[in-house]
Amino acid sequence: MSDWTARELEVDFSFLPEGNFTMDAYQDGVNADRMASDYKKVKVAGQQGHQAQDKLAPGGGWAARIHP
Repeated sequence: MSDWTARELEVDFSFLPEGNFTMDAYQDGVNADRMASDYKKVKVAGQQGHQAQDKLAPGGGWAARIHP
């Protein structure tokens, strides 16, 4: 049995300068707990103060690119 557990991730983008941004995020897919290569790409519009929340699979991960 694995010690890895699912967890929630919250990222605060208050460090961004004023203006509008696009975030391309790569996050765990629905089967990521059984198949490590399962991910989905999400595109979100945001601005300073935006917060992103996601649930990570056991041992999963999250990465994002933020651009104007």
